[in-house]
This record gives sequence, C-alpha cells and structure tokens, in this order.
Amino acid sequence: KLIGFQGTREISVETKQEMIKKFQPMEMLKNYGHLKTVTDVLNEKGTALAGLVNNVGRDTLQAIVEVHIWNLNSSMNLQNKLNEAQVMEIAMELMSLYYYLGMEDIFLVFRKAKRGEFGKIYGSLSMIDIFEWFNKYDQERMRIKINESTKHKHNDSTTRTSEKNADAHHIEQLVDFKRGKH
Repeated sequence: KLIGFQGTREISVETKQEMIKKFQPMEMLKNYGHLKTVTDVLNEKGTALAGLVNNVGRDTLQAIVEVHIWNLNSSMNLQNKLNEAQVMEIAMELMSLYYYLGMEDIFLVFRKAKRGEFGKIYGSLSMIDIFEWFNKYDQERMRIKINESTKHKHNDSTTRTSEKNADAHHIEQLVDFKRGKH
C-alpha cells in the first residue's frame, strides 16, 4: 500500500485486490453501515468513480458496480429481475453519468432503495427505476453542497444583501435546471 499526499491531505493508494474486497456489498455494509444520509456520505470524503477508474481500471470498477446491482436485484422480492445485459448497461451508464459520485454514494442509493425510501417496487425492477433513484439522490446531494458552499458566504457580515439575493436566485436556477425546468 502506497501512501502519498494530495495537497495537504495524506492519501493511501490501495491495491486492486484491496479495493475489490473493500467495495463488496457485505463488506461495505460492515464498514459503511453508519452512512444513512447524503451528508454522511459527503463527510466521508470518498473517491469519485472517475478517480477509482485510475486506481483499479474501468473493467474492474464496472465489475464492482455490477456486483452491487446484482446484490440489489437478489435482495428484492421481484418476479422480474434484471438480466445480465441490463445489469451491465446500468453499471456503464452509472459510471458515465455519475462519475463524480463514489462507491459510498452507490451503496447508499441502493441501501435506501432496499428500505423503500424511493417508493415501493411492484414485481419488477427497471433501469428507469434505478436512474430515477440516482436522479433524486443527486438533486438532494447538489442541494446540500450548494447550501454548504453558500452558508459561509451568507454568514459573512460583509456580504451585501444584493449579493445574497443574487446567490439565492442563482441557486434556484441551478436546481430548476437540474430538474429540467429550464
């Protein structure tokens, strides 16, 4: 295991085998079971999928994501389960669309889905269901990050009211754009 620095933060580079073990669904449940909210995941400061591709390679990361989808598929009482091609395509799309999320995010989305936090699943699971969950999760994540980044600026007594109002309007526009209301 190599240890280096990224800026002032110490980082460790794990071997491919360590990464594969670390990101197995049951291993993640043991090590990341405390993650219950988006804020918990953001505080964890995990590595984005794009960064993990550099560590373990695209094929290995895709296989890890696929294992999580298979785990989801088998954990739910479904009459019509996802097939191999669908699982592969979902994994590829997740890595492409949500490259800035980490495995901790994927773990939490699937965990919330299993608990019914995105609504009840009736008989089958589809790609559309999964991407709707990620879209909802991403919107919540974006809202939290925007609130955190503007919190300090809005608490600064030197910030003028007109700047605060402009920031608030800009945030609303970003959220509307993300929801497709542009």
